[in-house]
Amino acid sequence: MRYIVPTLLMFAYDTKLVGIVSSEYEVEQLHSDLQRMYDWSLDWQMLFKTEKCKLLHFGYRNAKSTYSLVGDTVKAEDEEKDLVIIVDQTLKFTVLQQQNLQIKLDQSYIC
Repeated sequence: MRYIVPTLLMFAYDTKLVGIVSSEYEVEQLHSDLQRMYDWSLDWQMLFKTEKCKLLHFGYRNAKSTYSLVGDTVKAEDEEKDLVIIVDQTLKFTVLQQQNLQIKLDQSYIC
């Protein structure tokens, strides 16, 4: 079986699955990858809150397929906030509070 092998980014409380999907076959493979990711989370007791999962489509020729995780449809969004940065479907990044970002960056270096 071939997998898309998307990029999986895990943080303290956050996981991001990023991949390129350009055909119906790849859509099915991403569904399979999502299920494998969920199965892994069960094995390691790091459960995902499926109601908080979000989908952000990129690209003008994106088919905007629907994805599900454990029977729940993953909600498609136009933009996503991560810390104090918002990214949208055009990959435009907006910093919400530049001052707070600098404070958080400064605090991250304090032991």
